[in-house]
Amino acid sequence: MFASERNKQYCKMMQSNCTTTCQEAASLQTELTNIDRPPCGEGAKVGAGAVVAKDAPTHKVVGVLARSRKPIKMFGLERRAKAQVLLADCPADVKIWTNLVDGSPTPDVYFRPGYVAAYSCDHEMAVALVIKTSRRRFLLPLLLREIAVVPLTCRVEDYDAITPYGYGGVLPLDRGEVSSRDAAELLEQLTHWCIKANVVSCMLRLHPLLAQHSGFSAGVGDCPGAAVSHFGPTVAIDLHAWNDDVCGPSGMKKGRHSDLRHARRDLTVRLKSCDTPQAAEMLQQFRSIYDRTMTRLNATSFYFFPATYYLSLHDTLNSHMAVAVAYHGMQPVSAALFLADSQFGHYHLSGVTSEGKQHKAQTMVLVEGAQWMRQRGCRWFHLGGGRAPGDSLYYFKHSFGGRTFSYTNLTLIVNQARYNELVNFHRTEKESDMGANDFFPAYRVAEQ
Repeated sequence: MFASERNKQYCKMMQSNCTTTCQEAASLQTELTNIDRPPCGEGAKVGAGAVVAKDAPTHKVVGVLARSRKPIKMFGLERRAKAQVLLADCPADVKIWTNLVDGSPTPDVYFRPGYVAAYSCDHEMAVALVIKTSRRRFLLPLLLREIAVVPLTCRVEDYDAITPYGYGGVLPLDRGEVSSRDAAELLEQLTHWCIKANVVSCMLRLHPLLAQHSGFSAGVGDCPGAAVSHFGPTVAIDLHAWNDDVCGPSGMKKGRHSDLRHARRDLTVRLKSCDTPQAAEMLQQFRSIYDRTMTRLNATSFYFFPATYYLSLHDTLNSHMAVAVAYHGMQPVSAALFLADSQFGHYHLSGVTSEGKQHKAQTMVLVEGAQWMRQRGCRWFHLGGGRAPGDSLYYFKHSFGGRTFSYTNLTLIVNQARYNELVNFHRTEKESDMGANDFFPAYRVAEQ
């Protein structure tokens, strides 16, 4: 995590210079985001409009990524701020963050603090940036990452920001489509905040089912350094279109029906949400199958996760995550993790053994996940795309009869000169040969 001693020293300075009362701070934040802050008697006077629960670690609430030259302006906490930062490791902020997601028109697991926090590690911090434009409010879950090696000395640290793995880029907190005007104002506020926080670049993975690519594609023209990139199609099943005779999606292809019959004849499947006691043991079975699958596929380190990742998801997502395992006799042969909120469900991670492939276990596991999501009231089951557009993984997902959506990323280079400097510093001959320009940010291509 970020340098705690620097944060503690900064917090002490903030507290000693504090002139904003708890009541004023609560009023300010309520006006900013239309959400409830803790009552005055339950808060602590921390400074510059930040209110935290009395048991919250204050050095994590103010001073994170802070620089003493601009203590009050950091993280958009000045009185006229249009951006507010919520921290995933602060209980008071987690409550506000969760309430914002719950109250939005399209809540989803990818926007929740527990999901974002699971991806944070050393030199990273899980946050949500709440931005208010002239007409709308947005929540942007982000990982703020220290840029580990800098080519110059005696300068302040640099950071970048990125949506964690998945599709939790931009959550509108108010109803209505994201227009080009909304997108342009959002990018303006995001750029303003990035400049103050020394964030060199930012990447947002837009949610395919929210159809935001049109608004942002039109809005980037007014923001220097911003671009929208199409990464290919993804597939989502309409769970309202269900075939009760086969207990599966009505649009499944003939081959998929055949595989499902084969699997149901030879296998059994169990699915448990992570608020049940059986889920912990099944999660261990999933991890064993998943890691062996990734090893067999020669996957990069990006697709391997430590035990703490799964423990974090299990403990924080609870009923929003389920693990399904298919068994041949007593032997686990395929497994998957599913995520679900009120409207959307997701095929998160999966693995299969050689024996499981022979018995078509993946089809059975996926249909079991779809049934769980229907029971929760979800409308869409998002399967995702392939490793590359149009590959065999994509066609496997498409064979379940889903609808095609567009997956796009929004990238923002805030400090072009510094970005170029970092790219040149980190570039190697190997990376140049690989054509690293397709990876964002390009100075992190060696980490993929």
